[in-house]
Amino acid sequence: MITLEVNLHGSRYNDTQAIIEVKEQELKKQKRALDRLHESYEEDMITKQVFF
Repeated sequence: MITLEVNLHGSRYNDTQAIIEVKEQELKKQKRALDRLHESYEEDMITKQVFF
């Protein structure tokens, strides 16, 4: 019984770790996009309305 519980928790932990890794990659991608957008705004390549 204990082994089964450990296996289930281990599996959930691995699933959670995989989800966290995907979310961290998505966050990095969004941060890069926001940085590029901000740079474009600062260089007057886009308008304030587009930036917001």
